Amino acid sequence: MSACLGFRELGLQPYEPVLEAMRRFTEQRSPDSQDEIWLVEHPAVFTQGQAGKAEH
Repeated sequence: MSACLGFRELGLQPYEPVLEAMRRFTEQRSPDSQDEIWLVEHPAVFTQGQAGKAEH
């Protein structure tokens, strides 16, 4: 395991492409891969619970 920690400052990005990039990064890691913190912001997402109604 590496003792170094990397940072990726990605700024404002769409959610799905960054999620896929993070998954690829994770899948391709080896025991010697550097750990990383990804700093990213995505556009606002509004969710509605299961009991929510369209007028809410």
